[in-house]
Amino acid sequence: ADQAVTNAKVNNSAAIAASKIADFVTGNTNNRVLTATGTANSLNGEANLTFDGSNLAISGELDVFKASGFGDIFHVRGNSTNTVVAKIENAYTTDNDRFAVLEIKSGKCQLRFQSNGDTTEGAITYEMANNAMVFGANNAAERMRIDSSGRLLIGTSTARGLGHLEIEGTSFENSGLTLVRNSNNTGSTAINICKSRGGIGSVTSVASGDVLGGINFRGADGANLRDA
Repeated sequence: ADQAVTNAKVNNSAAIAASKIADFVTGNTNNRVLTATGTANSLNGEANLTFDGSNLAISGELDVFKASGFGDIFHVRGNSTNTVVAKIENAYTTDNDRFAVLEIKSGKCQLRFQSNGDTTEGAITYEMANNAMVFGANNAAERMRIDSSGRLLIGTSTARGLGHLEIEGTSFENSGLTLVRNSNNTGSTAINICKSRGGIGSVTSVASGDVLGGINFRGADGANLRDA
């Protein structure tokens, strides 16, 4: 009859026979993560979930769900000034644009879009120091930003304070604004300059003498942009 073991010493060379492991582990292959099966004395080596001591690999879907309450659902933490927090990759070898990288580094949080040669093609960056959102394209060169005041800046990173939309460039093509209407009728495009005496979104009546809008032509005098 089986007897209970109350005290036992196991030397350094002791091992459990593979045949005994097979009695309660199904799919016992190197690096597979073992999971409970719901059956007593039974574990399963997951073919789609492996860990080699450094990398956890999941072949399939990762479903992260928080039933109730508050707090982080998925939290990855780094410990350096230049930490890649998450990397999403399409391993399809002929796909030229196959992964995105979320990176935290000193003063910035950046979502990068990269080619399969690890070349950064585009990026969305939040600059913590000045509370600006920067959009980059074509080797992630800055093309547009929203500054801390909500101004949309194209071609410049410094607002002149002359409006909520500022476009700067060195040629007609990169400093101009074009409006085109494509329709098979007599209608055209338009620029609307409007005025209300109420708050945002209101249609409060204007009063006699109100200036409804204007187009200003200004030239630089060496210090500022002055009205012509």
